[in-house]
Amino acid sequence: MDLVYIGVFIMALSFALVVAFIVKSLISVNKTMKSLDGTVGSLESQMRDITKESEHLINKSNYLAEDIHHKVDSTNSLFESFQNVGDSVDNLNHGLNKASANFTYHTKKQNDSIVKAVRWGEALTNLFAKWKRTSNTTQQHYNN
Repeated sequence: MDLVYIGVFIMALSFALVVAFIVKSLISVNKTMKSLDGTVGSLESQMRDITKESEHLINKSNYLAEDIHHKVDSTNSLFESFQNVGDSVDNLNHGLNKASANFTYHTKKQNDSIVKAVRWGEALTNLFAKWKRTSNTTQQHYNN
């Protein structure tokens, strides 16, 4: 029977060792879980802060995009005005070119008449000068 007691004692001792290792493992798991709880809590806090900053950045980006859109819309009328001024200048240039062409056409048309009148004027002046010379020579001839 002594063997049975020794066997039971060895089994009890083995059981106690197994329980001791299980307890040690559970304590280690408990420490790990507490550390994990702190890490997750810290991560959750950081995620809240990041979420708040992200929302703030998104709101600011939306505001800036809206502001840029508003400013672009307000400059559209300015560029339309520039376009209208450019169109007006283009129309003015077209009108001036047309008027200049019309003036040139009429000037050339009347230029022929002016040239003829000048030639007739020259011819009459030459005839008058010749008549005067001949008249002067004739008078000098009579006076001598």
